[in-house]
Amino acid sequence: MAYSHKAGTDGTVTVPDGKKVLFYGAASESGGTITITQAGESAQEAIPVPAGGSFDFSFAPLLNVQKALLEEGSTLVFADTSEYIVVFA
Repeated sequence: MAYSHKAGTDGTVTVPDGKKVLFYGAASESGGTITITQAGESAQEAIPVPAGGSFDFSFAPLLNVQKALLEEGSTLVFADTSEYIVVFA
């Protein structure tokens, strides 16, 4: 699998066909959230991004766990964030 990523300030990222999320992170100046919806599922509880802080998560420890990664068609919604990155493989 080839590396790719999406980056921006806020908005929705959909995992592209044939890709899985390896890492995501965001920062917020005033406090924001990250809401994840796995493909075909309901939205999960929003993850807070603290004002003046950041949040990140790596799926690397879960690479060998079946269905642990966010797969194609899943979405990550970054709200009130000043920057985000999502890394795919």
